[in-house]
Amino acid sequence: MTSSVNTDVLSSLGLLQNNSQSSSSTSSNKLGQSDFLKLMTTQLSNQDPTKPMDSANFLSQMAQFSTVSGIGDLQTSFQQLASSMSSNEGLQASSLVGHSVAVPSAQGVLPAQGGMAAAVDVPSSAADVVVDIVDQTGQVVKHLDLGPQGAGLAQFNWDGTTATGTRGAAGAYTIKAAAVTGGQSTALDVYGVDNVKSVTLNSNGTGPQLNLSSLGTVDFSKVKQIM
Repeated sequence: MTSSVNTDVLSSLGLLQNNSQSSSSTSSNKLGQSDFLKLMTTQLSNQDPTKPMDSANFLSQMAQFSTVSGIGDLQTSFQQLASSMSSNEGLQASSLVGHSVAVPSAQGVLPAQGGMAAAVDVPSSAADVVVDIVDQTGQVVKHLDLGPQGAGLAQFNWDGTTATGTRGAAGAYTIKAAAVTGGQSTALDVYGVDNVKSVTLNSNGTGPQLNLSSLGTVDFSKVKQIM
C-alpha cells in the first residue's frame, strides 16, 4: 500500500509548487536527500498520536529512497571505473609503439627486402601444420611445412623465395593454413605479424587503435600476441 502525505505539510516545507510558480526548472519538481529527510521528520512530528503512521510504510519509503540513491552512486562509480580503464588501456596501447604484434589477418605484406612474418593459431596439438602463400592471381607461390605443432600460436617467416627459387614481388599475399592430423585437414586461423607505428586514442569509447606498418589499422583489443 502506498502511503500519502498531507499537501499542507509539503507546502509548509516548500516542497510543493502552486500553480503560480514556474515549472520550467526540472530540478524543482524533484526531492533531494535533504528534502526527503526533512519530509520524513515532519511526517513523524505531525502524525496523529491516536493513529500513528504505519511503520511498514515508513520503512518502505526509506528503502525506496535508499535504493534510488544507491543506484545513482553506483552509476557514478561505474563511470569513474570506465574512465580509469580507458586511460589505462590507452597507456598500454601506447607502450606497443615500435613492437611487433600478431593480429587477425589472412593477408601478409612482403617488403622489397626481407621476409614476411605471420602466425597460425593451433587449437590443439597437430601432427603437421602446412601453410600456402598465395599471390594476387590466386596462385600458390610457396608451400611451407611447419611440422608437428603443439596448441598455441605457431610463428613462421617466409623469406620471399617462391617455389621456382625466385624472389616474389613485393606486395600483399594471402596466407592459408591447415592442421593435418590422422589424414584429415582442418583450416586454421591466420595472424599477420607487423610493427606498430603509432596509436590513435579515440574519445568515443571505441578504444585505442594501432596503426601498423603494413597491415593498416586494427583495434587494440584484437591483438593476439605481443612479440
